[in-house]
Amino acid sequence: MGAMKEGIEQIIVEFNNAATKIYAVAFKQFSASTRNIDRNSDENVFKLQATKFADGLKYQLEEKARKILEIADAKIHDQLQASLSMRVNY
Repeated sequence: MGAMKEGIEQIIVEFNNAATKIYAVAFKQFSASTRNIDRNSDENVFKLQATKFADGLKYQLEEKARKILEIADAKIHDQLQASLSMRVNY
């Protein structure tokens, strides 16, 4: 059981590292897309961009998790799926 737990922990660390990079790129794009928005007069435009950013980020993280789960050992699949799902939602 110890090796299995280490395997899950290593996969989670790798996912977290990949997720950090995905987030950084997405946030940079979001920041650029909202840089010139005057939130006093265009709050709805800002919120639309924020929603688009959040949806795109979630999609990319879900895709990364899906790819990991495709190759995961069946013994750890369910536990790994729960952990990755929790991290995507976070």
